[in-house]
Amino acid sequence: VNDVSQTLQTYLGSTRAPVHATRRPNSIPFPANIRYLQEGWKLLYFRPGRFEPDAEKSAEWNRGAYLALGLSHCGACHTPRNLLGAEKSGDAYGGAVIDNWVAPPLTAANPAPAPWTDEELYHYLRTGTSKLHGTAAGPMFPVVRGLGALPDSDIRALATYFADLDKAA
Repeated sequence: VNDVSQTLQTYLGSTRAPVHATRRPNSIPFPANIRYLQEGWKLLYFRPGRFEPDAEKSAEWNRGAYLALGLSHCGACHTPRNLLGAEKSGDAYGGAVIDNWVAPPLTAANPAPAPWTDEELYHYLRTGTSKLHGTAAGPMFPVVRGLGALPDSDIRALATYFADLDKAA
């Protein structure tokens, strides 16, 4: 790793002009900027653990759950928060407001007039558009762009997982 870091540093130093920018001040508001309070929050809400597949579901469903719960952290936007900012564990994917945008429920509580099918979800996550549900905008737009790097099998797995949660599968 040190050789790679040194090589990258040498390459960048010899091919790019330095950028002089003022350091931005810490933007974490009080009281979240107090480390001891962060430790307290972690004691209350952080639960370490590994993903455990559901033996009653398909391998594709479990892959979608793994991606949604871990790597993609879909619940970060689509799960409501309590007063201390932790996800409400009893309402996973129940919908929330994030950055003044509505992240709709990804469960059967979704108020959309047309249900999300596997295909509709796949197309939306792959392209950012849906004939029945509109276009990815706001905070969801960069998510769809990021998902573009995933293989189709992962997008299909996410679609399978969320279509099942929405009871549209």
